Amino acid sequence: MSYNAYITTLKNVRKHPNADRLQLGDCFGNTVCVGINAVEGEIVIYFPTDGQLSAEYAEQNNLIRKLDENGNNIGGYLDPDKRNIKAIKLRGEKSDGLTMPLSSLAYTGANLDEINVGDTID
Repeated sequence: MSYNAYITTLKNVRKHPNADRLQLGDCFGNTVCVGINAVEGEIVIYFPTDGQLSAEYAEQNNLIRKLDENGNNIGGYLDPDKRNIKAIKLRGEKSDGLTMPLSSLAYTGANLDEINVGDTID
């Protein structure tokens, strides 16, 4: 079974009630936590829950959890072996999936100008 991500538009961007550096937005009817710089109408890649990112994509985009010599988190939050996308709570708000900017695909050499809303990627 393949796992698809979707090129979509971020909708209903609003302030996160419990965080200064996060916002909430909607993709396919799901609420996702997004960064403070996300804007309404931005074209993003939406990774729904219950999928797994490739090791290469996760590593290239600093999504893999890494610890320093003292055990402090210095990287992303995904398990390095599983890289599963699952619903999580961030500061008390459910994030149902993951959004990433189109630029997160730049390392692949893909022509980002040829990617359109409605496209799927695997």
